[in-house]
Amino acid sequence: RPVFNDLTNVGYYAWLNSRDIVLYKVQNPNQLVKSDIYGGTEEVIAQNVGRCFIPGSGGTLIYVQKNDGGESDIMLYDSRAYFEDQKKRKIASTLAGAEDFAMSMNGTVFMAYDSKVYTFTLGQDEEWQLLADLSAYGIKGISRMALSPNDGRIALVAQ
Repeated sequence: RPVFNDLTNVGYYAWLNSRDIVLYKVQNPNQLVKSDIYGGTEEVIAQNVGRCFIPGSGGTLIYVQKNDGGESDIMLYDSRAYFEDQKKRKIASTLAGAEDFAMSMNGTVFMAYDSKVYTFTLGQDEEWQLLADLSAYGIKGISRMALSPNDGRIALVAQ
């Protein structure tokens, strides 16, 4: 049975915890919305966001906030924070022109641009680190990526 009967513009979703679902609403501008499945309440987390978001532990969410001028930031949302101004914080700038990311269990963020894959370890790195240049294999235009549950493998979508 549907959790919500009246939603038609949901592009992606992820469970934040046993009660709340985060919805990526396709509209202008796109929104991330936290919806309570029992109470039916909604909270707009952010607008003008990227399509990639990953739930973390304890009610946290990592997502991309698109800013004016074409720059974007990777943000951390903490649903447990009591004060509104403590719920969201920037954790890194994205690679220029990149939107999708994956995150390992140890807090390393993976992003790609064209044929190159980069990493950024939260709390450790100050700049993106080149992990691999896959151009020699004819791989280019990497867009989406995912890590296996044990972080042992990475899957990439490319042209």
